[in-house]
Amino acid sequence: MQAEAVVNAMTWMVETGFSLGRRIPGTDARYWPVPPLGVVYRVERESMVVLEVIDARRRKQPW
Repeated sequence: MQAEAVVNAMTWMVETGFSLGRRIPGTDARYWPVPPLGVVYRVERESMVVLEVIDARRRKQPW
Protein backbone atom coordinates (compact mmCIF):
# COMPACT_ATOMS: atom_id res chain seq x y z
CA MET A 1 0.00 0.00 0.00
CA GLN A 2 2.75 2.48 0.89
CA ALA A 3 4.70 1.68 -2.27
CA GLU A 4 1.57 2.38 -4.29
CA ALA A 5 1.17 5.75 -2.54
CA VAL A 6 4.77 6.65 -3.46
CA VAL A 7 4.26 5.67 -7.10
CA ASN A 8 1.01 7.64 -7.24
CA ALA A 9 2.67 10.71 -5.71
CA MET A 10 5.61 10.56 -8.13
CA THR A 11 3.26 10.10 -11.08
CA TRP A 12 1.28 13.13 -9.96
CA MET A 13 4.49 15.16 -9.64
CA VAL A 14 5.60 14.19 -13.15
CA GLU A 15 2.23 15.34 -14.49
CA THR A 16 2.18 18.66 -12.59
CA GLY A 17 5.82 19.71 -12.38
CA PHE A 18 9.04 18.52 -10.84
CA SER A 19 9.87 21.54 -8.72
CA LEU A 20 7.68 20.42 -5.87
CA GLY A 21 9.12 19.51 -2.53
CA ARG A 22 11.56 20.99 -0.09
CA ARG A 23 15.15 21.55 -1.22
CA ILE A 24 17.76 19.59 0.70
CA PRO A 25 20.48 22.09 1.68
CA GLY A 26 23.85 21.60 0.03
CA THR A 27 22.48 19.32 -2.69
CA ASP A 28 20.45 19.49 -5.87
CA ALA A 29 17.91 17.09 -4.36
CA ARG A 30 14.42 17.70 -3.05
CA TYR A 31 12.28 15.94 -0.44
CA TRP A 32 8.59 15.18 -0.89
CA PRO A 33 6.58 13.64 1.98
CA VAL A 34 4.30 10.68 1.30
CA PRO A 35 3.45 9.82 4.92
CA PRO A 36 4.76 7.83 6.58
CA LEU A 37 7.44 7.73 3.90
CA GLY A 38 9.42 10.44 2.19
CA VAL A 39 10.94 10.57 -1.28
CA VAL A 40 14.29 12.15 -2.05
CA TYR A 41 14.62 13.00 -5.73
CA ARG A 42 16.34 15.30 -8.18
CA VAL A 43 15.57 16.53 -11.66
CA GLU A 44 17.96 15.61 -14.46
CA ARG A 45 17.12 17.37 -17.70
CA GLU A 46 13.45 16.46 -18.18
CA SER A 47 13.39 13.43 -15.89
CA MET A 48 12.75 12.81 -12.23
CA VAL A 49 15.31 10.54 -10.58
CA VAL A 50 14.26 9.02 -7.26
CA LEU A 51 17.36 8.80 -5.09
CA GLU A 52 15.84 7.29 -1.98
CA VAL A 53 12.56 6.39 -0.32
CA ILE A 54 12.85 6.73 3.45
CA ASP A 55 10.71 5.98 6.47
CA ALA A 56 10.21 9.51 7.76
CA ARG A 57 9.31 8.23 11.23
CA ARG A 58 12.86 6.94 11.64
CA ARG A 59 14.64 10.03 10.37
CA LYS A 60 16.25 11.80 13.32
CA GLN A 61 17.36 15.01 11.63
CA PRO A 62 15.13 17.22 9.48
CA TRP A 63 16.50 18.77 6.32
